[in-house]
This record gives sequence, structure tokens and C-alpha cells, in this order.
Amino acid sequence: MSIAVLYAIGRDIPENFRSNVKIENDKFLLPKTLKIEIGIVLLDYYQNGENTIFKIDLVFRKFIITNAIDFNELCVDSFIIIQNRGYIHARAPGLRVINKKYEGAVILCLDPSKTPLRNIMLSIKDERFGEVFGEVSTSRGGFVGEIRWIHSSPRVHNMIYDEKSGVYRVVEEYV
Repeated sequence: MSIAVLYAIGRDIPENFRSNVKIENDKFLLPKTLKIEIGIVLLDYYQNGENTIFKIDLVFRKFIITNAIDFNELCVDSFIIIQNRGYIHARAPGLRVINKKYEGAVILCLDPSKTPLRNIMLSIKDERFGEVFGEVSTSRGGFVGEIRWIHSSPRVHNMIYDEKSGVYRVVEEYV
């Protein structure tokens, strides 16, 4: 299991929050008793010209006051992280701190054992370039994939008459 501790940009959150979050006996131990919200964290990060956009929201949430939280209570769902050309979107179970001192601190639970098992196959066929076959599978802890390209080039079938033997031969030539 991987844990990510994030801070909301633009907030002055003490660095000691990150160093004081401990993991012990299947629990997250927080620096002190805190009011937190638990749920599915939606995170978006991208650059828009010179501006950096960083949004965090929680859905399906509940509020509690505690100094420790059990993994089974927090890490209840799978996670997904998509990154493309400077844009990052994440959806993961996690918590956000509500207390003033650490307000905006977020902990994400990235547990590969919760990743759903899926197998996706793709086949593309083009008369000029051949066929491309792709297969991607999610597995416990990551992705496995394979892409095969079967290239074919245009062929010409010529019939050639062999005068010595009196037989026609079919010759396949690539253009």
C-alpha cells in the first residue's frame, strides 16, 4: 500500500504534519486529535497559461474527530491516476483535515490490492498498414500490456509463363 500526503496549494500548513503521520498496527496515527472528513478524494492539477490550477474535493464523505484511523475504514476503494500533458486527475480514498492548524492537508490511500481486475483488448485493421493488436490488463499492483503490429505491404501476384517447362507460375511481389 502507498500513502500520499498532500497539501492544498497556497495554505501555510506546517511541514511537521507529514513527518508526524505514522503507520502502526494497520492504523494511521495523526499528529493529534483532529477533525477530518473521510471519503473519495477528487484531485485535479493542471497549468492554464501561467496559472497553476489545483483543486481538491471529497465526495461520499463523513466527518469524524480522531487521532487514529484504521486502514480498513479509509482504504475502502480502488484508486485511479491519469496524467496527460501536464494534467493530473486522481480519484482515491482518503481524508482531508478540517482543523485550522493543518487545514487542507490531504492523505490519499493508494492500495494496489483494491485495483479491479480487467482485461481490455483492441484490434485495428488497415488495408495499407496491416493490423495492430493491443491488450492491457489491470492486475493486483499494476498494469500489464502488450501491443503487436502485424505489418503487411501491398502485394502483386504475377503469372509468369516458363517456356522450358510450359508451366505458369504465380509469383508474389511486394510493392
